[in-house]
Amino acid sequence: MHTLTLAASKGGVGKTTLSSAIAVEAARKHQVGLYDLDPQQSLARWHELRANGDNISIIEARSAEDALSAATEQGCDLLIIDTPPALMLAIQPAIEIADLVVIPCKPSPIDVESIDPTVELAQTAGRPFVFVVNMVPTQGGAGLTKGTREFLKFNGDVMPQAVSQRLPYTAAMASGKSGPEVERDKKCAGEIQTLWRAISRKLHGLGK
Repeated sequence: MHTLTLAASKGGVGKTTLSSAIAVEAARKHQVGLYDLDPQQSLARWHELRANGDNISIIEARSAEDALSAATEQGCDLLIIDTPPALMLAIQPAIEIADLVVIPCKPSPIDVESIDPTVELAQTAGRPFVFVVNMVPTQGGAGLTKGTREFLKFNGDVMPQAVSQRLPYTAAMASGKSGPEVERDKKCAGEIQTLWRAISRKLHGLGK
């Protein structure tokens, strides 16, 4: 089993929405467990709304380590941990057990400048991490994305697929769906499929 932790010290970068979309895509072939560390429990609520009996389950646990044990016992192939912003003491244990830490970052100077605390936690724990440029404006976002990607490369690997700020991603959350499941033009699906393939290759390349 692999553990994927989505973490960022800054709020509003789309961790929960990205976690749910990755979970749905991964669940096409794998049994996926979700552990929601955020006190707001948005991911857990999303799963409650979903309730469609697919390969996604919510993991009830008191700690990240307990969640890992529970997911293993339940036969999960992948554990996705969604973390709260700013609460670094809460984020740290989830990073320490991760096979890969995914750090979403919006293409803006403020967001780029906020990556350091999460990067430092991953480096201190000796855990591999990657950046995902997330919530890219669908109009005029190319230049911002290029600049953000170039800056992030100085700190670590950047996933080749950026994820746009499309209405289906956010609208789908209210019904327990993911963007690719409710859209009409397949643009979200293309982004998430490509992103998950890259993350999956990274996970399996770790030799676990």
